[in-house]
Amino acid sequence: MNILVDSREKGRKSRAIAYYNNKGHYADVETLDVGDYVFSDQVVYEYKEIGDFMSSILNDSLFNEATNQSLVYKYHYVIIVGDVMNYLSDNWFRVRGRYGNDYYKYLVTNLRRYTGALRRLRTFTTPIECKSEENAFHEMLLQSIKCLDGKSKYYSNVVRRVPGQDPVDVLLTSQRNISTKKANRIKEQCNIGNVIDLMNLTVNDFMNVDGMGEKTSNGLYDFLHQGDVE
Repeated sequence: MNILVDSREKGRKSRAIAYYNNKGHYADVETLDVGDYVFSDQVVYEYKEIGDFMSSILNDSLFNEATNQSLVYKYHYVIIVGDVMNYLSDNWFRVRGRYGNDYYKYLVTNLRRYTGALRRLRTFTTPIECKSEENAFHEMLLQSIKCLDGKSKYYSNVVRRVPGQDPVDVLLTSQRNISTKKANRIKEQCNIGNVIDLMNLTVNDFMNVDGMGEKTSNGLYDFLHQGDVE
């Protein structure tokens, strides 16, 4: 298997190259336009250590990167490396002033942020949680082998297939009562270009779309924002 590692992976790229070459694969460094690791030109991974993951939630870069992956590659994943509880414990003394020394508030707020981000990612891609760097290297390899083994199939109990890999389509048509036709109308009339545009829409924006009533608009808004931190 040919594996490309992004040149901006700093010290990790040399460890990744050694790991995969020792497993009998060919790994090399390249500046990638999308993702941090690409396997056989078909499977892409965005690699996030837990601290970077938490920071990238706040500025939306996480969702922009994940969206770009899903538009370019058939198989796309976000690898999250580290333990969120250990990270929050270690980070507490650095940020406790922002929370008025209220550890419970700090913990709940950030756990909700973490789980909310996972839920949002799962609407259009697949996050994979790993405990260590080596575990992440191993999981990316195994997942890529599974993607490329030729055994993937459709299952008979799937009643709706979303055309293409556009994450906006996936998000919209995953909600009950939103057909492909209605999703296209929402995208056109609300001028949606990407996931961020979609997430910035209000209930009133949805209600202004032809054929979207108050109940359906509220349901769609709640679905898109489930798990968000208030």
